[in-house]
Amino acid sequence: VPQLKKEVYEDSLLAFTTENTVAVGESFTYKVTITAGQGATCYVMHDIMDEHIELDPNSISITRGGHPVANDPVNYTVTFPDTECPEHAGQGVCRFHVEFNETWCNGLNEGAVITVSYNATLKAGSETDMNHENTSWLSYTDVPTVMTPDKTVATQTREINVLKIDQDGDPLEGAGFLLKNNEDLYYKYEGDKVSWVPLDQDPTEYKSDADGKLRFYGVDAEIFQLVEKTVPGGYTGAGESQANVKTKSIYDTDPLKVTNVLGMALPETGGIGTTVFYVLGGILLIGALAALAVMKRKETSAQ
Repeated sequence: VPQLKKEVYEDSLLAFTTENTVAVGESFTYKVTITAGQGATCYVMHDIMDEHIELDPNSISITRGGHPVANDPVNYTVTFPDTECPEHAGQGVCRFHVEFNETWCNGLNEGAVITVSYNATLKAGSETDMNHENTSWLSYTDVPTVMTPDKTVATQTREINVLKIDQDGDPLEGAGFLLKNNEDLYYKYEGDKVSWVPLDQDPTEYKSDADGKLRFYGVDAEIFQLVEKTVPGGYTGAGESQANVKTKSIYDTDPLKVTNVLGMALPETGGIGTTVFYVLGGILLIGALAALAVMKRKETSAQ
């Protein structure tokens, strides 16, 4: 009896595991490990993907005992049936099959390790915090066909909902935010794909609507920083706010609240802004002293 193990790569762990989180449009890797049984015959690997997962058909690669196996019919054939397998009716279409050549199978010793690796992306429109699944199994022997148990892994994505309010707790429209990751790169949503770019490469700025709401969609499970880029007129800026989506999304039902307060903030220390205040204060003081001196002279003259 052969054995099949399925894993997906999680970049935060630098390891393959049973689940991962990714940004929408990000490429990630699946790995299926098949351990051959005695008298291997008629091996066919099957793979079903959630409709939100897009396979890269050119990424499929196979190793045997850690050594690459050439993509050749004398070794194996990859097909893309996109139809349901009879033994898994109702579970979705098989995205691809790997049918191993019978002569090649006969050359497998018991315990031989075959690894099938391939890449995919999570498509836009994927629901957040939902398990988008990929399932594999191996059929073997000819009559009757026998199958290994299904092995399934899951991929998720996250979202960040923000509520912009004023000092009275009322919604505030027109506040613009950028999202920064832990590498000091900024969120950019373009072409149904999330990417992370430097500040000078036009990251996506979302502005609060009339209800004070805005949303960053399709991000990985990380701790991000919300950076207020556009401050509504007459309000102080809120600076940076932490958005932690390591374990779950920040939903619209319980958004991250960011407050602006009426009144302009003083310019930062070191700029010319503070100098202007000092100069103006000095001028006013000199003017007051001059006015006081004139009044004294008038009083003296009158006496």
